[in-house]
Formats: sequence, C-alpha cells, structure tokens
Amino acid sequence: MRAAAIAAAAAAATALAVAASPVGQQQPLQLVPHASSGAAAAAEQPPAVLGVDSVLHNGGKLVHPAADTPADLPLGGEPLPPQEAPPALVALLKSRIDYARSAYCIDGLEAWNCTTCHAAATSGTTAVATLGSPQAMFGFAAAHPASRTVVVGLRGTRNLDNWIKDLMVARPDAPFDGSPDGSRVHLGFLRAWESIRNDTLTAVDALLARFPGFDVLVTGHSLGGAVATLAAADLASSGFVAADRIMVLAINAPRTGNGVFAKWFAMLPLKAVWRIVNQNDLTPHLPPQFVGFAHHPTELWIADASGHTVVCPVSLDDDEPDGISLPENDPRDVEAAIDAQDWTQFRDLPGIARASESRDCANSVTRGYDLQKHTWVWDLRIGIRGCDPPDDGSS
Repeated sequence: MRAAAIAAAAAAATALAVAASPVGQQQPLQLVPHASSGAAAAAEQPPAVLGVDSVLHNGGKLVHPAADTPADLPLGGEPLPPQEAPPALVALLKSRIDYARSAYCIDGLEAWNCTTCHAAATSGTTAVATLGSPQAMFGFAAAHPASRTVVVGLRGTRNLDNWIKDLMVARPDAPFDGSPDGSRVHLGFLRAWESIRNDTLTAVDALLARFPGFDVLVTGHSLGGAVATLAAADLASSGFVAADRIMVLAINAPRTGNGVFAKWFAMLPLKAVWRIVNQNDLTPHLPPQFVGFAHHPTELWIADASGHTVVCPVSLDDDEPDGISLPENDPRDVEAAIDAQDWTQFRDLPGIARASESRDCANSVTRGYDLQKHTWVWDLRIGIRGCDPPDDGSS
C-alpha cells in the first residue's frame, strides 16, 4: 500500500498542479479582535507553569546556537545544520501533546475526563467546548489557567488510507486575505478549516473574554496539524487574535500549501511554531514537493526510535530579487532588509520567493516510509488507538 501511495503521488502530479478556481471564504463573525500580549487587559491570573517564554528566545523564535538569527528564519545562503533539540523544549512539547491526542477521545472530553485528559501537565483544563462534528472535522477549545493558555485541539483523520488517496486528488487554492499572490493551500484542508471556523472563532472569543491575556495554542495531529496551521494563519492574518499570542504545534502533518504560502506563514510574527515529524512517517512527505507543496518551519525531527530529536533550520530563499517589487516612491529598502536579514516590513509583498525544507532531517528519508510511525510521537500513541485505556497492552 505504501508503494502504491507513492506511485499515486507521481501519477497525480498533473492533477495536483492544476490551479483551482477561488473558493469563497466564509464571512468572519462580528467578534471583537483580541489584543497583543503587551496590550492585553491586566487581570489577576495564576502564575504560569511550563511556560513557553522560559524555553524560547528572541521574541518567541528558537535561536540556533551557531547563529544570531532565529533558527527558522536564516535568510539566504546554505541552511544551518540540524542541532540537538534543547531538553527543555522537548519537555515543553511533550507536555502539550496530550491536547492533540485528546481531540480523538470524544468520550469524557467536555468534562476533561477522557483517556488522555489525565496528564499532570494538562490538569485543570476547563471550559471545554467541542468544535464541528465527530462524523466530520472535529476538535475542541478549552482553557488551561495554570499556563495561561487557550487551547484549540484538532482531530486528524479517522481513515488514513482513504485520506492519503484524498491527498492525491485534491487541488490547491488561494487561502487568506493578506497572503501574497500565488499563495496556495490544499483545498481539502481549507474546506476542513472552513467547516469549523465559526465554531472555533466563537469558542476562542468566549474563552479570551473569560481569560484575558491568555496565549492561544492551536494543535493537531495529521489532518488536524494541517488545519491547525490554517487556523493560526487565519486568526493572525485577520487580526482576530494578535499574532504574538498564537502558538502552533503540528504533529506528523502533511504539507499544507505551496512554497509561497509556507514563506508567508513563516513570516507571520507568531509567538512560536513547531512542526514535529516522527522518523520515517510517510504523511509529512505528502503532497509531494515536486508538485509545488512545501512545509513551513520549524521542523523538529524525531530521528530514531530512541527519541533523539533535532531542530531543523531552513533557508528562506532570497535569490529571486526580481520577484520583489515596490510601488514607486516606496521608502522601504529591499537591499538593506536583505543585509539585515529582516523581512518583516515586506510581509505585504507578493511573490517573496519560496521556503525551502531542510534536506538533513525528515527529507533525508527517501524510501522505506512507515505509516505505523504516523500514530506515534516519541513514546506516545496518537490517534484513535491513543484513546485506548493505558493498560490494554498496546503501548
């Protein structure tokens, strides 16, 4: 089946490369945007635990030990080599993974009493609201006061074989306001997000009104990871939640869009973005690069069965200066921005080149893909079977 899936990828290259007609976006709900962390309303809140800020540096970006720039945004030149993931970062991400696991566990979810709801790191999760339908796209939103976080957990697919076939036939399409010309995302992922968008905005709005100043973590596994990326892009680009309050944790997710989208998403000033890939899992290699799809940073690759994890920086190519054009009399200086390795002032420009994936991490695997790796992250089972009681002998 794995060989057939890879063969299907090649056979479907032409279909995937066809440009799709625009998809009409849902009208945003009339809800009040939530301010950045610096401007959030002051409120008496419990002290933060397992905090992101104690792990991250440089305004929320993980700093590569050999560079002065964030590891996920070295512009131009050769990508820096992978580095050992800091133990504190791995511990932080492991403490958050149960939110993605719990999106599969419907029984007891609203009372935060599901099979995967009992981890110490998620204890005290409250105000759980379900999103979507268990028969289709599904997830939940909740608050974790101890870490001052609103969590959106999104479920992956329930039928992996059928979903891989869907990856081979769905077309890309244009995503969000503010994304550059040529930006495309997988149409199936976009429709999945649109199906729960109103539920998500309503739930997040209510939670942030009740818990002002909290960050927002959007997480998911497999399809849920791709939809989490789109949800974060939508929340940030629409201004519904300030970008510097949004964190993304995508686990064993497929490529969400093309290179232009990946570059644009990487340049959004989100608080943190992590994309975990487990060993030789097939799904993160789909849809294929050769039809224009690309991953966004920052990849954390679990390189082997021992759980050895590395951070995988990429280079955001700046070798297409002709693709960047400024309006006449625009005061911005492209060359100075390149020299300073700072593109933040050019987020509104179309065609700002491609995002390239590291060839030294998951992309170093070119054969021998294993779908069984898709349902694990470190030593944790994730997916429908992850909801089994812990004493059933499956882990």
